[in-house]
Amino acid sequence: MKCVIVDDELEHLNICKKFANELRGFSVVGFQSPMKALRYIQSNYVDMIILDWRMPELNGSIFIDQLKKMELDNMPEVVICSAENDSNKVLEMIGQGIVGYIVKPYKKDALQNQLRLIQQRQADNAKHAVEMWKISSGF
Repeated sequence: MKCVIVDDELEHLNICKKFANELRGFSVVGFQSPMKALRYIQSNYVDMIILDWRMPELNGSIFIDQLKKMELDNMPEVVICSAENDSNKVLEMIGQGIVGYIVKPYKKDALQNQLRLIQQRQADNAKHAVEMWKISSGF
């Protein structure tokens, strides 16, 4: 799975990359700049994005809006990471279409479990698509 991590704080970015890289099947690219991350995503296939919600250059909400405006063949799943624990803010994030939420500072188990869940869901979706193709093709 190709995973892009976007966090303006270098220490948090490096910790997140380290935890994600420990998982089998993950290829991880990190960015401190959300604009650079968007440019990368525009021209590279990405399965998932781990996105800091509060960044000075571009906040998570605007990042997601810009991501949705891109004409991507595959829309990456977005997991938000934030120190924010206000339930209204979390609901706002969910309303943006995120698939997961991780509280900062990063806890290894929480991050890795979230990534594994997405990896498993995408694998299940791929298996389902193959089965549907077999049925429709008469295999």
